[in-house]
Amino acid sequence: MQWVKLLSAPILQEILFMNMQHRASVDWTSTSKDLDAQGWAILRRLLRVAECSGIAGTYDAAQGFRSHVKMARHGFGRGEYKYFSYPLPNLVQDLRTALYPPLADIANSWHHRMALDVCNLEWK
Repeated sequence: MQWVKLLSAPILQEILFMNMQHRASVDWTSTSKDLDAQGWAILRRLLRVAECSGIAGTYDAAQGFRSHVKMARHGFGRGEYKYFSYPLPNLVQDLRTALYPPLADIANSWHHRMALDVCNLEWK
């Protein structure tokens, strides 16, 4: 994301704030109900088209990834995936920051309903 280096700090902060607001618009009540009912949920409009294209466009690069897993080699089926290196791309870190707290709340709710003896997940 070379273009980020060209922006002044106040402008960059405003862009990041607007992205966080955009991601905060997820309907977590519906998401929680979908997860309860079917075990998965779609978070619509989580990313803008340009964000999707930008992050997807990094996949073929050799840099920026710490691991490349070919699923068939491990008996996981077909396909492959990669793990980003640290520091994570800004978009990925932004998603982690925005999504972890509400998802942890949902996981803690499941934990409570299942009466499992494990620690609560908390965002720190």
